Amino acid sequence: MTFQHPSEEFVYRLCHRSFLSLWSYPNPLHPNRRRELCDVLVVCIPHVVLFSVKAAALGENSKLAQTRWLRKVVDESANQLYGAERALLRLKRVISSDGTEGVPLPEQATVHRVTVGIGGKGAVSLPSGDFGKGFVHVLDESVFWVILHELDTITDFVDYLSAKEQLYSAGHRIVCEREQDLLAVYVDQGRKFPDERPEIITVVPGSWEQLIANPAYQRRVTADASSRAWDDIIEYLIKENLEPPAELTDPTKGGEKALRAMARERRFHRRLLTDTLRDFLDLAGQRKVRARSCVSPSGVRYVFFNAPADVDRDLRQAELSMRCFVARSLAPEAQVVVGIGTNRQPAALGYATDVVYLEIPEWTAEHQAQAEVFKRELDLFASPIESSWQVDEYPPE
Repeated sequence: MTFQHPSEEFVYRLCHRSFLSLWSYPNPLHPNRRRELCDVLVVCIPHVVLFSVKAAALGENSKLAQTRWLRKVVDESANQLYGAERALLRLKRVISSDGTEGVPLPEQATVHRVTVGIGGKGAVSLPSGDFGKGFVHVLDESVFWVILHELDTITDFVDYLSAKEQLYSAGHRIVCEREQDLLAVYVDQGRKFPDERPEIITVVPGSWEQLIANPAYQRRVTADASSRAWDDIIEYLIKENLEPPAELTDPTKGGEKALRAMARERRFHRRLLTDTLRDFLDLAGQRKVRARSCVSPSGVRYVFFNAPADVDRDLRQAELSMRCFVARSLAPEAQVVVGIGTNRQPAALGYATDVVYLEIPEWTAEHQAQAEVFKRELDLFASPIESSWQVDEYPPE
């Protein structure tokens, strides 16, 4: 993978780290395949995030130099993003930089435009706003790094972009010297901006430093470390398990849909899911349980399954599929069920070998009757033990 400029590689690497390999595209192609669409493209239906990366030396730190820098970085970038958005209407799939087709694009996309300006040395005030054809988030490299380390899942990230777009579009005047201080307000308020907003909103300088120095925040960061295993499982399934690659980019295939559901989980939800999976695998390694089901706060139900290593793969996948079907009957509100199976002995976190996606929007009497047969005759979740999470995102001391 080659990049025209180190700044593009910097942005892509951060996107890849946060949004994983399947949905992050460096230098995707325009529909005419003769030029780039944008510098980095991230797709997680229905969201599409267009990134334009502009690097320019500020030179002397004068008012004139700052104006020229902004014109080169912000104005050019906004025009590129608006053009890329128009071109998206002519695409059904992402076209990778090598010309191969990538993931499908949504028909009704929620588009977010992000400019990353590099070279301003922190001396230029970056104006996010509507430059004529839609809101553009303008960030420098340091702020971009902070945001993607704090909001490092696609759902956490686009929720912040959406909240910020709504805040600005409401007509408030926002006085904020640094984007990270605005981010601090958002995080401190439970990942939202305050409902009561004066006409002029002044963000206190140093809010970010105050937030990250808070012991409760530091305990949250420490607790979130376990959730990285969820990211590892997704990457493992992408690279090692789902073949051929077309299965990953075909929206009719369950593997791609399952991975999307897993990738949409917020960081806190991933922590809960990872801890539950660890507990299950500990018991599975002792041969005390074969499967466990839980519902994520996202609304997706998961089935974790560990069969002995000598079980035939077709039988293993069939049992996981039936368990997902029965699990769907346990929670009418959870229309989507994702099954994750391992067959390593002893079971080890990160060695998922099977994945199942089940989506049944309407659960009928016929569905329920079939589920009862599976429970009664095959003993699949016949006597399920339902548990709820009593975990604080910010653990007490």
